[in-house]
Amino acid sequence: MVPLPDTPGTYVLLLNLPQPLTVRVGRLGNFTLDSGVYAYVGSAFGPGGLKARVYRHLRPEKPLHWHIDYLLPHTRVLAVYYVTTTEHLECAWNQSLCTLTGAKVPISGFGASDCHSGCPAHLVRLLPPTISQVKSTLHNATLTAKQMFESRQIHHTRGTPSRIVVMGLFSQIEPG
Repeated sequence: MVPLPDTPGTYVLLLNLPQPLTVRVGRLGNFTLDSGVYAYVGSAFGPGGLKARVYRHLRPEKPLHWHIDYLLPHTRVLAVYYVTTTEHLECAWNQSLCTLTGAKVPISGFGASDCHSGCPAHLVRLLPPTISQVKSTLHNATLTAKQMFESRQIHHTRGTPSRIVVMGLFSQIEPG
């Protein structure tokens, strides 16, 4: 397994749900999900950064806190993509994944309680994508956001402006 950095960043969990599932997602309620591939987009700006947040998601035993915690026990993590940055790329990545052919939002509001960019959710069901399609989509969304930050078309809403770390932009983790 590739070690994750303990710095802030944005990540995508690429998940496989092997069979249809009816699940209660906290206060959102009960939902039925089709089997298939899902992408969950999150950010990690707290203590321990990406390492703490993603490894928490990968742990089988944990308190149910985030919406994704209710879905993860029923899925297999196919890959984790991340970028280290203090910029908030979560919505740019999510909106980019939503443009993939056949992508749909299965649960309105899922993972988007604190979203201020109008995302319907931060969980997207994908048609069986290739790993390269997902990686390419995220890469393009990151470069577009980077250009917009640098040209000040995107305003920084938290803290001081910072640069997106492009070196080592994506890494893939395949749990053993």
